Amino acid sequence: MIKINFTVDADGSVHEFDMGDMDIHINDEIITSRNKVPSQSMMIFIAVSELLEAIYNVTSMGKKQVEFIGTDSSFRLCFSRSKNGNISLSYADRVFNGIDELELKNAVLSSATDLMEKYENKIQGNGAAIGDLSYTIAKLKQ
Repeated sequence: MIKINFTVDADGSVHEFDMGDMDIHINDEIITSRNKVPSQSMMIFIAVSELLEAIYNVTSMGKKQVEFIGTDSSFRLCFSRSKNGNISLSYADRVFNGIDELELKNAVLSSATDLMEKYENKIQGNGAAIGDLSYTIAKLKQ
């Protein structure tokens, strides 16, 4: 089972470049960007769009391996497609094999959609980050 959570570190108003964190729950283990030294928090709205793009590239574009690095962060994930079609996720020295492509897509889409719906009418800025997020959600849903 895979579940993904995105959080925004904002006090009061929310800006499209606010920092935040992601937690990825795979079975009984957690990959997280929070509480790391040095900090691995990232510009969360931009980072989620880039994560969606990375997952799109490995699931829909046939890329064998795709790297994601959180915007303004050193938080790094590597997605690889195995010969049987499942996805492997590498983080630091840990590798999670046998992740179902559809389960991964659904988990990230659900969390990204929740993030967008929660903040799309509250976010300050020119709207580019939320526009990119909306676009990459639609793209991964195809």
